[in-house]
This record gives sequence, structure tokens and C-alpha cells, in this order.
Amino acid sequence: LKNNEPVDRGPVPKDLSAQQKSFHLGVWFDETPPGRNFGDLIKDPEAEYLPGQTAHASFWGAHLNNELFIENSYLKIQRLTPMGWVDVAHDWDPETTISWKRRGISYSENSITWTIPQVTPPGIYRILHQGYYKDFWTRRTYPYEGTSREFLVR
Repeated sequence: LKNNEPVDRGPVPKDLSAQQKSFHLGVWFDETPPGRNFGDLIKDPEAEYLPGQTAHASFWGAHLNNELFIENSYLKIQRLTPMGWVDVAHDWDPETTISWKRRGISYSENSITWTIPQVTPPGIYRILHQGYYKDFWTRRTYPYEGTSREFLVR
């Protein structure tokens, strides 16, 4: 590299992907508690935050592996602008996290956090969660979405 000369590629590792074993049983189905829907809030964020603090919301959701979001996001942090809601962070951003927890036999709680960067402009924000639940009867997946209440970043 120092002399800007090409380097031999070297040996190619053996492809062992077909020999990988998975002991994960997968999700048979998802449900919500009686009177609740997928995307309903369990815990809303606080009314306001300062940069550096962490906003948190939890939703009744589904297992995150029901559908893999290759070019989408399980979460979006959105800011209200005169043009409407604009995405400012996603699940691939280091200041966000999403975690899944099974509650009981078939209920899922999806928790989202956003550690608000110091450079975040003041304004109105919200947390959006989206995913797919697996139906017991059809074994098919269906989309759902939920949003938190709006909160102020000062």
C-alpha cells in the first residue's frame, strides 16, 4: 500500500454457509393483549427533553424477524416541520436502539430509545415504530405501525 502497488488477493475462505445450523424455532404467531392493537403504546416518552437525554417509548408489537427491513427501518425519529413530519434518525443510527421482549406466550413489547444528540435543533419530535405481525390462522405477516405522542426537544 505504501508504494501504491497492487497486492495479491490471497486465499479465498471456504464457504460454510450451507453447513450453518440454526436452533432458533422462529415465531409461530403474534398477539396483543385484549383491547390492544399492534402499534399501540405501552409507554409514551416524557413531554420534553434536552439534548443529551434519552427519549423512550414502548409499543405492543411483534417479533422483529417476521420481516427483515432491508431498505426500511423498524423505527424512525421524526421532527415536525412546516412541510410535515421529517425523518431525522433510524434504527441504523448509533443514537437509537430497538429491543424486543416476549411478554407471556405471544405478546411482544418493542422498546425504542433515542439518545438525543447535542446538535439536535429544538422542536417537536415523535417516535414511530413499524413492523410485521404473524397471524395465527393464516401464518402470513401483516404490517403495523404506531407513533408516540409528540414531545419537545429544547
